[in-house]
Order: sequence, then C-alpha cells, then structure tokens
Amino acid sequence: MNQSTWTVFVDQKPIDVAPQTTLAQIITQLDLAPEQIATALNGQFIARQNREQHVLQANDNIMVFQAIVGG
Repeated sequence: MNQSTWTVFVDQKPIDVAPQTTLAQIITQLDLAPEQIATALNGQFIARQNREQHVLQANDNIMVFQAIVGG
C-alpha cells in the first residue's frame, strides 16, 4: 500500500482504493451491477440509494450479496 491508496476488503479480498472512494464507486470499479446486489459495510446494511454517501476508510469490510427474488 502506498501513500495515495489504502486497503479495503471486498468479500474478504484486499483491494487498494484511493482516499475518498465511496461504496458506490468501488461497486462500479469492480464492474458489479448496482441494482442487482445488496451491500454491507462493516456489518451494516447499506441501501443502494445511500452508497454514494459512504466514503470508505482503510480496512473497511464490504460484503456484496446477490439479490434474491421470490419467496
């Protein structure tokens, strides 16, 4: 990790990101379809419309879940 990036973990895999990267931006960087997944940041569910407001910090843990339809 250099001075201009820090590490976050997406599904337990380390990824280097630039400071001020948001949860929405990392989803785009990983080429995930935002409308087809659910996310949790450090164990807390983050609704799709709130992802842009969550700026990532070093060592944050992000979990990505495929949305399940049906019942």
